[in-house]
Amino acid sequence: MAAALVAAASTGVVVTPAAAKPTEDKTKTVDYTSFVDPFVSTAGDDGNDLPGAQAPNGIVKVNPLTMPGRNHTGYDYRQSHIAGFTQTNLDGVGGSGGGGDILVVPTEVEYGARPSTGSYSHPFTHDDETATPGYYQVRLGEISGSDGAVRNGPGTINAEVSATTRTALHRYSFTDGAKPELVVDLNNNFTSRTGSSVDVERLGDGRVALSGDINGNFNGASYALHYYAETEQPVVSVKTWGSGEFGDATSRRGTDTGAVLAFAPEDAGQIGLRITVSPISAEQARIDQAAEVGDLSFDDVRAATKAVWNERLGRVDVSASVKADPDGTLRRLFYTHLYRMFALPMNATSTSGTYRGVDGVVHKVDDFTYYDAWSSWDDFRKYSVFAYVDPEMYRDMIQSLIYLFADVQGTGKGIGGLTHSVPTVRWERSAVIVADALSKGFTGFDRLDQAYPALKSYVGFYNGNQLRQGYIENRPGDSVQRGYDQWALAIIADALGRTDDAKQLRAQAALPIANLYKPGAWTAADGTKVGLLTPRDAAGNWGDVDYARFEAANLYQGTLWQYNWYPAYDMDGVVAAMGGPEAARRAAMHFMGEDDPDNGLGMLHSNANEIDLQAPYLFNYLGLPSLTQKWARTIYTKESWNRYIATGSTDEYPSGSGEFRPPVKTKVYQLDPRGFLPTMDNDAGTMSTMFVAAAIGLFPVTAGSSQYQIGSPFFDRTTISYADGRKFTVSADGVSDDSYYIQSASLNGAAFGNTWLDYRTLVNGGSLDVRMGAKASDWGAHGKPAYSMSTAGDDNGGGTPGGSTVHASPMTIA
Repeated sequence: MAAALVAAASTGVVVTPAAAKPTEDKTKTVDYTSFVDPFVSTAGDDGNDLPGAQAPNGIVKVNPLTMPGRNHTGYDYRQSHIAGFTQTNLDGVGGSGGGGDILVVPTEVEYGARPSTGSYSHPFTHDDETATPGYYQVRLGEISGSDGAVRNGPGTINAEVSATTRTALHRYSFTDGAKPELVVDLNNNFTSRTGSSVDVERLGDGRVALSGDINGNFNGASYALHYYAETEQPVVSVKTWGSGEFGDATSRRGTDTGAVLAFAPEDAGQIGLRITVSPISAEQARIDQAAEVGDLSFDDVRAATKAVWNERLGRVDVSASVKADPDGTLRRLFYTHLYRMFALPMNATSTSGTYRGVDGVVHKVDDFTYYDAWSSWDDFRKYSVFAYVDPEMYRDMIQSLIYLFADVQGTGKGIGGLTHSVPTVRWERSAVIVADALSKGFTGFDRLDQAYPALKSYVGFYNGNQLRQGYIENRPGDSVQRGYDQWALAIIADALGRTDDAKQLRAQAALPIANLYKPGAWTAADGTKVGLLTPRDAAGNWGDVDYARFEAANLYQGTLWQYNWYPAYDMDGVVAAMGGPEAARRAAMHFMGEDDPDNGLGMLHSNANEIDLQAPYLFNYLGLPSLTQKWARTIYTKESWNRYIATGSTDEYPSGSGEFRPPVKTKVYQLDPRGFLPTMDNDAGTMSTMFVAAAIGLFPVTAGSSQYQIGSPFFDRTTISYADGRKFTVSADGVSDDSYYIQSASLNGAAFGNTWLDYRTLVNGGSLDVRMGAKASDWGAHGKPAYSMSTAGDDNGGGTPGGSTVHASPMTIA
């Protein structure tokens, strides 16, 4: 049986996995997809997620494109019209959105020239719309007439889409007697269309195949994709456009190209289209379509993708009493956000086991799945959660990132100037992601030595003056970010046996903490003097700056108070630079608004961006773990003050200069289309993953290390199941909305007083059992300190070397 699964998976066929693991009722299979609401965080700028159809980490994400407005993935829940469906997206990212390629428009409008995009608009209502993992359906208002004189009809078009990893399946039901058409618009793109092509092939049974290329650019990086599409019904006529022409030509090249496919009225009841996307070639897309879908029907694929989602989501089984989750909202939020976690990066491996590198070479990968589409400035902590939820996928992601930088090194160029296999966002903190796996004991990575110079170059170097100063002048944010990367590079250097490099990199990682925390920069109410991250000029003079002002001191999307806590690789070093534990405690309490809890201006932490997501867990390092428990629960499940947004302003509230004016007290995470704060992008599933980690109770403060901070588990019981049969369970006896303080804990049956767990403790299986109460206790206040660079001695990344081999089963290729 196992061999059959491997063989099927290696060709890319979606194979129905074993039944998802049951919870309390051992006789029933749990449908974890029923707890997912894909419409959460799809309204406006409150998350920028997509409701469309996707398989886990699929390269294809079939999503409705709303009109006249859209969010960054193309769909804005607030809109009342839909144009059609795009096949590629970067879920939850910022900017203008990545992808938006190959727009398919079901219509009855007659065209005599390149269709105007205004003619695509179909009215719809949310009453006629459904979405579950792997499936989206909507009834679109019927449109007909001619371009420039489009009219709405009384009927509807029932539009359904599903997806495998690489193939989008479309099914449209027009009204009886309709003259159905599909417009395939290759010019559509959310940022920049730099090229496209279409070639038309008449198949022997009257159906039509379209194939070609699509080239685009997002956030300064170019990408090139290829596609192969087949209709499921015969096509009466095909018109194409390109270079300002419209007609019968079977091949078009240019920037703005596309096709109009007309079908017979007798087929109006069901019009199907299958579109496969490949980073390698249109021919590979054709091979992938045959391997993945073959003779499977739309309903077969929908069921199979649902089964894959159930297997993936079921790896983390949560059980909640009525006391813990009275109306089931927390469980639905948990699985909705776990679903979002598995959106990016994308599986960019073909069913033939190949990928196209940024060096332009098609590489063979026999023993792992190659992933692409990175957003690591935002989501570098996400990979630490992948590590304990799905170690096999995690190790393939790390190997993929290493291959990416090894391929970059082979070109002699910078990573941003190369053509990528899929739309991508950015690569800062890539070294941290690689170091994370090494600290957790993963070994056997191929080409790490080739990737290391490119990773090091991407991090950047101090010039001579900066080394003498110990910082980048007037750029404290850049300095602490580089410090984090250099610490991570030191771990990589150690793994490669480059001990001199490692020593130098650790010394440089210590520089911003040693030189940019101004003593006495802030005075607490009791007179305690506190050092804070502060800009300095080239002469060593401290800058006169407002520490609470958004983007002061050349910062990116944050404040000095928020960047103050960024060097999570050395929290002990930060605490010392701030003046010691008592000074840091006073500062952390002030930062979280404890000094004036009824005044929103006192909340200096930002929930809307990634810079200080670790803030609720700072108190674990300061001997006040009960405050970590309070704030972990408050931020993720209760109303809290929010002063800051992620960008300059939002049209949803009075705002300006990166702040709500006045501050807003609201829930950050909600089971609603406005699922996040305004301007709070999900950023490739980052914010969703932080909810997952907080709910389980194991949070990756120091990504790049082997440790997780213990917060306040939301559920009575959470069980993580591993492929080898091991399980790790977190149980929280007595947990509820008001009972979230840990009173005592045991690990594998023995009393436990540390506020952190090591990675191996989780994946080796066992249980962390905590007893909850409504009052704060001193549990954890006197435990063993967590990892910090300056006090770790020879423990380079918070773990011990060796133990886990990177090579994955070919099953992960599918």
